[in-house]
Amino acid sequence: MNRFERAFKKRVEYADKEVLTIAEVAEIARVSRPTVMKHIKSGAWPAAKHGSKWFVPRAEFLQALKGEK
Repeated sequence: MNRFERAFKKRVEYADKEVLTIAEVAEIARVSRPTVMKHIKSGAWPAAKHGSKWFVPRAEFLQALKGEK
């Protein structure tokens, strides 16, 4: 399985979820969790904090991810 197939498989696995955790976003984007937080805090990727946890809207995140490439 090549890189593209692995990345596509991860996106399909999370396709039925409306929100993603930071760990799930890091796995999909293939970056570290601190990198995810850097993108969120800079406003590049959408997210909302609920208590001490961050949640990322799946559809908006994938759209933002496509715009970066």
